[in-house]
Amino acid sequence: MASILTSSVVADIRGKIGDEVYSRNGSGLYVRSLGTWVQPDTARQLSRRLFITDVAPAWSATLTEQQRDDWRSYAHQHPQPNRWGELCQTTGYLAFMRCNSYRFILDEDIHFLDAPTAPPLHPPEFSFTAEAVTDTITVALPPTNYDPTPQWLNVFLFVGKPTTTGRHFFNGPWRWKAHALNYPPWDHIPWTVASPWPITAGQRMWCYLVAQSFYGGELSRPGRAQYDVP
Repeated sequence: MASILTSSVVADIRGKIGDEVYSRNGSGLYVRSLGTWVQPDTARQLSRRLFITDVAPAWSATLTEQQRDDWRSYAHQHPQPNRWGELCQTTGYLAFMRCNSYRFILDEDIHFLDAPTAPPLHPPEFSFTAEAVTDTITVALPPTNYDPTPQWLNVFLFVGKPTTTGRHFFNGPWRWKAHALNYPPWDHIPWTVASPWPITAGQRMWCYLVAQSFYGGELSRPGRAQYDVP
């Protein structure tokens, strides 16, 4: 799905043109392809369906109206940036889903019924290296702007598919690879994991980290880093 940045000439686009559908949500205008969806039922697809099946109904069936109002207030107070860096309002429902999605990856449970009371964490700043011979990725921990790190901090690692060095922005596909819990004291040993993709010398790789408070649920925006494989 692509986003659209309008100008003084074009202020809005809606509806279907050929095989593309134009619409708008809380983040602005977007366009998506009109196509036939396939259902290969991969493990990743099944995992995301399980998350939506389990977590989405909790918004209306489990949360009280006060809890929903708290999530709406939290989303209003902390808008999210789009791909151009512009801050956009999101709904309380999306904030609830976003905060719960990362911990759900670990144990398929809904951890945060109450909206966070603290502001979102700042994006992690980090660096990593990749090794083509062993297909491994090593992340320097802790991220530089979390040193010393808050107590009880979860950090989630996502790895992008390797691309050419001539490409300067990579937007997926991403694969969740690993997670580290900052149980005091933080382990300063570099964090090495197997890559979900084959790595070839001469490629460029992107990774991003997302940090989340273990108890409060405050979530950071992704902190990204790149590495050119020698």
